[in-house]
Amino acid sequence: MNFRDFVIKDEAKYYAFLESVFLQLRNKSIKNLIIDVRDNPGGGDDYGIEIIKYLYPLPFKAYSKFYYKKSKILEDFSYLFLYPEDRKNPKMRKAANCLGDCQEEHAYGTYYECENKALDPKPDSIRYKGNVYVLSNHNVYSAGNCFVGLIKDYRIGKIIGTETGQSMSNDGQQCWFFLPHINVLAGGSTTLCIRPNGDPSTARGIIPDYEVVQSEEDAKKGVDTVMGFTMKLIRTKLSPTERIN
Repeated sequence: MNFRDFVIKDEAKYYAFLESVFLQLRNKSIKNLIIDVRDNPGGGDDYGIEIIKYLYPLPFKAYSKFYYKKSKILEDFSYLFLYPEDRKNPKMRKAANCLGDCQEEHAYGTYYECENKALDPKPDSIRYKGNVYVLSNHNVYSAGNCFVGLIKDYRIGKIIGTETGQSMSNDGQQCWFFLPHINVLAGGSTTLCIRPNGDPSTARGIIPDYEVVQSEEDAKKGVDTVMGFTMKLIRTKLSPTERIN
């Protein structure tokens, strides 16, 4: 499965696609699943989280903590990036502003935390129970990074490739603006999330279980080094300390 981004316009179609795929995996008794999110810049966290529901057997939280700051400036800024047909849709405006379920209780400028509810997995009859391998690299950010982090923290599968470009605990929902006297672009974040395992560090991206770098020689030949390693891993069950030859 390849997910080059998590920017989904037709939610119903996307959710139907996932259900169809995982039904096929169960019906065909597929034992190994490779999910490729390399170069995934992000989109909506919910779309990556939806995949996790098919992979993890217990209720889970996307983040251990999630803090918000309600900002009128951000609301006006994010409004500009919505499709015209979505600008009057309360659900889409809420998603664009990322204010949390308890946003109405707070005034503009308030820093707050909403209840972080656990998410239920899919029914046992459709949930995938085989081996999971996730391909990732330094160009994975935002919702793509969230997905890889959930795989890591809940030990759902093996991550193969290189460190992601962003830490799992991070700030987000930035509002960009120019400083007029020096003509410099600046940004301020209005959210802060802490990864499921509770580690607030933002020093490193998500470290793969198997570090594999695309070689220049293979790239010239059109050969995918990381995918080749993954197929060898499936066939031979390498340990995390081994590398492809």
